[in-house]
Amino acid sequence: MLEVLASMIRYPELPEQRFNAERDVILREYDRCQDDPGRRLQEEFFKLLFLKNPMRIPVIGKRSMIAGVTAEMAADYHRRRYTPGRCFWVVTGDTDSEMIFEKLGELLGDWEDSFLSESFISEPEPEQYAERTSEFVFPDTMSRFTLGIKTGDDLQRKPHAHKTEGGFGDDRAANIHHHHEHNGSDEIGGK
Repeated sequence: MLEVLASMIRYPELPEQRFNAERDVILREYDRCQDDPGRRLQEEFFKLLFLKNPMRIPVIGKRSMIAGVTAEMAADYHRRRYTPGRCFWVVTGDTDSEMIFEKLGELLGDWEDSFLSESFISEPEPEQYAERTSEFVFPDTMSRFTLGIKTGDDLQRKPHAHKTEGGFGDDRAANIHHHHEHNGSDEIGGK
């Protein structure tokens, strides 16, 4: 089994026809995500939360980027990024660890390491001085919302600047706020 896994990691086969078929599967998955109101809400929330950082882009990526990837691009990415310094082998069960290490040395010992430094991801996020809101329409009968509250040192110095007011159809939001103001807890108080 180690031989198969080592070969798959070090010498992946990316035949163009199979690669294109898998890319089409990923594109269909992307389209399904766009039909999921919860997923769309999360994507919109991250776009508001992160103005510069790539975390604003969904993990699956953008459709145009996925559609543009070729087998050659994937192979080049693999050569640059799948290196011994980034691989972890986890073996469980009744095994002989010395034999496992010896076998991995035989299979992968001549695999050259490469530069592991990560490139700079993005410039720092700008300070937030006012609320950020977004609204989008999704063809669904159920309403959804996401609320994010900035936390950290600033919250400790100025808790009044981070009040949550309003309601969810009853007074539970006001109770969360009231309980936090008076007890220092986010536990929901009774009516």
